[in-house]
Amino acid sequence: MRLAASQYDHAAGAALAGAAAELAGLGLAFDSAGCQLSLGRAQRRAKQWGSARKSLNVPRLCSRSWSAGWAERAQEELARVGGRVPPVPGALTPTMQDVVQLAAHGLTNKEIAQQLSIAVHTVEAHLSRAYAKLGVRSRAQLAAQLTSRPADRINS
Repeated sequence: MRLAASQYDHAAGAALAGAAAELAGLGLAFDSAGCQLSLGRAQRRAKQWGSARKSLNVPRLCSRSWSAGWAERAQEELARVGGRVPPVPGALTPTMQDVVQLAAHGLTNKEIAQQLSIAVHTVEAHLSRAYAKLGVRSRAQLAAQLTSRPADRINS
């Protein structure tokens, strides 16, 4: 009831998070996930975006044998949170993917910048970060990496 009030009650939220942890510790994953869903909904309504996103972490919650309906509800709540979702470690951003694809097709940094309407320096920065994430040192290695690696690894 305290979490349904107009002002977010941090103590009540902490108590619910504690209950979820205790339930998980007892092997009651379904009940723990239900607590987390309730906590995430309350946090979202109180505009506690980061906390809500953490509480509603769907892949983590769904791995706990949730019912399909509860998993869908958690996904809907998470979509309402909006904002930026933390990137997957090692994944390329959408712009980085575009830069990498064009570089692998042989375009110069200047040509890539013109085609994507970004600065040459930005192209260089994206390529540098992409090289590090993909473990390559040259455009030739980049092109070889892209042909040997599935597209979902680059995009995810």
